[in-house]
Amino acid sequence: MAGEIMRAIDIENGSGPISSLFLNNDVPKPEPSFSQALVKIHSFGLNRMDLMQLEGKYNVPPQAGKILGVEFSGVIEKLGDGDIGDFKVGDEVFGLAYGGAYAEYIASSTKMLIHKPLHISWSMAAGIPETWITATQALHLVGCFQSGDNVLWHAGASAVSIAGIQLSKAAGANKILVTAGSDEKIAFCKSLGATHGFNYNTENWVQGVLDATDGHGADVIVDFIGKNYAQGNFEVAAVDGRIVQLASLSGYKLDGLDITLFENKRL
Repeated sequence: MAGEIMRAIDIENGSGPISSLFLNNDVPKPEPSFSQALVKIHSFGLNRMDLMQLEGKYNVPPQAGKILGVEFSGVIEKLGDGDIGDFKVGDEVFGLAYGGAYAEYIASSTKMLIHKPLHISWSMAAGIPETWITATQALHLVGCFQSGDNVLWHAGASAVSIAGIQLSKAAGANKILVTAGSDEKIAFCKSLGATHGFNYNTENWVQGVLDATDGHGADVIVDFIGKNYAQGNFEVAAVDGRIVQLASLSGYKLDGLDITLFENKRL
């Protein structure tokens, strides 16, 4: 019914430190529009992008509101008109959103929802969408992975790369290479299926990737670092390789970048 309110975690003054978060008891409860479902949220996931948005350092999509949170699990309470697929009221689901998951309710496109298996907990389901869907998109939809490819996952111990390592192994990757900032993280990545790992604090990861692949390089590179790794990515990319840029934590502007390899390798 129109005019209902809900609780949500809000940000005082729109951005700030963790201490600026507060529980807002007077947030308008959303209504499902065309092809949407209203989901009563049981659990939501916490991601780096949420922290960056909180600090005003993340380019928020225009569809997103001011409420944080992009992944959630819960129960469908109401359905809008239009194509709703095979969903019905009472279904247990988990899904991905542009924002708004730090709340009691969220209105989500049914195309962004997945039926929750009964054996998966609410909290586990809420932690799947952002990392696993992003990794799947990067590897297969954008990276055009083929069995036998060499794959390089930067920030190997990050949530997306943890998923990506396992997806690469399951899909038949030849070499699964990672970079990380400590030997402990490298060992962890190898326990998940990485074949080679490079501690960027103690070794030259560019040379390491080339040596590990006998000079072939990485057919698919998934990067979160940006500026500081751009030239290195060009050097280790295989001919006709694909570089998937998911974030640019070290910066976006590439001063003095030489794109000769980008052109010569048909990246």
